[in-house]
Amino acid sequence: MSFGRSAFVATKLTDIETGRPYYVIGSTSVQTVKIRVPHPEVPSLELTEVRTIDREVRGEIVDELSSSRLLTGVRYASLRSALRGASVGATLALFGSQAILAFRDGDIVKGSVFALAGTTAAFGIVKSDVVLTGKLFSGRVSNFGLRIRFGTAATIAVTGILASYEIFQAVQTSDPIKRLSHYESAAAGVADSIVVAVPLYGAAAMLGWQLGLNIIVGLEALLGVMPDRLAIKIVSSPGSTVTFLFEYVFAVEIPSDVAQDALIQLLNFLAEVARHSNSLDPPVPTLLSVP
Repeated sequence: MSFGRSAFVATKLTDIETGRPYYVIGSTSVQTVKIRVPHPEVPSLELTEVRTIDREVRGEIVDELSSSRLLTGVRYASLRSALRGASVGATLALFGSQAILAFRDGDIVKGSVFALAGTTAAFGIVKSDVVLTGKLFSGRVSNFGLRIRFGTAATIAVTGILASYEIFQAVQTSDPIKRLSHYESAAAGVADSIVVAVPLYGAAAMLGWQLGLNIIVGLEALLGVMPDRLAIKIVSSPGSTVTFLFEYVFAVEIPSDVAQDALIQLLNFLAEVARHSNSLDPPVPTLLSVP
């Protein structure tokens, strides 16, 4: 009689050169064999001997857990459930905190938007492997058609919800700088979602962008150079950078970040002028009124 058991270890790593995530999966198999052997002293008697054989199954390196040949069936389902549970928890914490703060401040619209976006994102993570269509554009794009998974559709839906809210805020405000800023945030969010939606490379590119930005800011701080606040805000993400460059090159209006920074500098200058006039002897009463 023989029976066995196996253990799997999946480790998530990141390529330091490309920033792409990948998984190293290893398996260890333990086989137990029970055999009947003759007694060394009593010829008519047999004993049961237990032998254990340990062997390590060759591991594999994959870009996605779904493409693993070792993790199949119940094993893959258990690991996938654990990973998705962690992702759902982080998503609900991110959107849920924003929704709770909005409801506490009495902003029903903002709270409802973040609650809806969080629910959609969490549901998209749970059903990410469900294929909505596998025959779209078949014969035009490729012989196999274009497959769209539910996770991709949920990402597009969340982006649309947040972009619609930014447009709603732009319509409600009378400040031209704030209105333009909301429009820019909506465009940047759509651009970032397009980058993230690229299979495998999208999330890695976004992570590499953020890591590169943090490293540059840290190096400038170590060298005693204060990073430019406006520049950091402009290049905070690929979407915000693309939006700013498009406005700078093609649009007639000044980008909101530049306009806001110029307004702050102007107000600071006028405040210094007012303080100087009020400190003269005799003083020149000066009042600075900001709309």
